[in-house]
Amino acid sequence: MSLDGVPYIGPYSASISNLYVATGFNKWGMTSSMTAPMILCELVQGKESPYGEVFSPSRSILRPQLAVNGLEAAAC
Repeated sequence: MSLDGVPYIGPYSASISNLYVATGFNKWGMTSSMTAPMILCELVQGKESPYGEVFSPSRSILRPQLAVNGLEAAAC
């Protein structure tokens, strides 16, 4: 499971070409298992996926997660 709860679907790393990942589904398995092949198929064909940024393994989640952790700590 990812920190923000959204699965990782897309290129494994910018430095490694032609290696893709689809992981971290946890509770999203039924819906994301159908989204993953659509996104990966478009990426392998060299197309841009409209959902690629949302599920990108390289998306920036650190700052939003730190804010959530800070709010939860303040509430305690």
